[in-house]
Amino acid sequence: MVGSTIKPFLYYAALDKGFSPVTMQVSKPTTFDLKDGKVYAPTNYNNYYADKAITMAQALALSDNIYAVKTNLKIGPENLVKTLHTFGVSGKLPSVPSLALGTASISLYDMVSAYGRMVAGTESIHAHTVDKITDRHDNVLYEFKPVYKEDDKIDPDRAFEVTHMMTGMFDSSLDGYMSVTGSTIANRLTRMYGGKSGTTDYDSWMIGFSPQYVTGVWTGFDDGSKPLTKTADHQIPKEVWADTMEDIHKPLPNAAFTPTPGVKGVYIDPETGKLSGPNCPKERLVYLEKKDIPKETCGGNESKLKEEIEKQFKHDPWFKGIVDWFF
Repeated sequence: MVGSTIKPFLYYAALDKGFSPVTMQVSKPTTFDLKDGKVYAPTNYNNYYADKAITMAQALALSDNIYAVKTNLKIGPENLVKTLHTFGVSGKLPSVPSLALGTASISLYDMVSAYGRMVAGTESIHAHTVDKITDRHDNVLYEFKPVYKEDDKIDPDRAFEVTHMMTGMFDSSLDGYMSVTGSTIANRLTRMYGGKSGTTDYDSWMIGFSPQYVTGVWTGFDDGSKPLTKTADHQIPKEVWADTMEDIHKPLPNAAFTPTPGVKGVYIDPETGKLSGPNCPKERLVYLEKKDIPKETCGGNESKLKEEIEKQFKHDPWFKGIVDWFF
C-alpha cells in the first residue's frame, strides 16, 4: 500500500473542487459517520494533532491524516480514483474514505510515473522501458507510442500548485504541531526538491523530485507478511532517496521549478493562511490562482493601509498599479 504518497493526487483533485493551498480545515481527533452507517476514525501519526485549523499546504507538509480524510469526503472518493487514473495509475482502486491515506496497492513503477506527470504538468509523460526495437537492418519491429484518453488531460496550473506544495516537506517554516516530514534529511539536501513520504505497517515510501529527476524508494518485506516494527526501518527510504538524488545531480546545473502562467506566487503566514505581513513571525511562498489569493493580511492593519493609500492616489493609475502589485 502506498500510504501518504497518494495525498498529492488527493489535493490535485481538491483544487478542481474549489479548494486552494490556503484552504483551512481543523485537525483534531475526528469520527466520521459514513453514508453506509459505518463509523471511520482515522488518526494522525503518534496521535499528534493541531487542534485548530491548518492550511492545505501545511497539512501536506506534515502529512495530516484528518485533513486528508475530510478533503476526500468533501470532494467524493470517486474523484480521487478518477484523478489517479488521469495520472496513469492502472488497476481497480477502492472508492472509499481511507483511500486518502493510501489504502491501495499501487506499484512503485506507476507511482513514480504519476509523480513525473505531476512535476511536468502534462499527461505526455508515459513510463516505459523500451523506446524501440529494430532488427539488424534497422527495420523497426516495435516502437513505443503512448495511448491518450480523453480523461487523461492534466491541468498544468493545478499540477504546479501541488508540485510546489510538495517542496514544503523540507521547509521548516511549515513546522506546526510536529516537524515537516522531510526534516530528518533536509540538512543533506543542497538543492530545491519536492516530494512525499508514506508509511503503513508493512511499507515505507519516499517519492521525490527535482526539475530534472523523479526518484521513488520503497522498503518492506516482499511477501507482505511481516510488518516494519523499527522506527529506523521507516527512515531508510528517505535516506536512500536523499543520497541518490544528491549523487545523480552532481554533474547537473541548478534548476528551478518554473511557475505556469495561470498561478501567482505570494507569501503567506503558514499559521493562518493570510498574506504575510510585518507582524508575522514566519512566512511561506505558495502559488495560487489569482482568485484564491487571500484578501486579509497577517497582523491586521495592512488592508486598512491599502485603502488609505488608494483613496489618496485614486487619480494616479501608475501609483495604484504599484500598490496592487505590492499588496
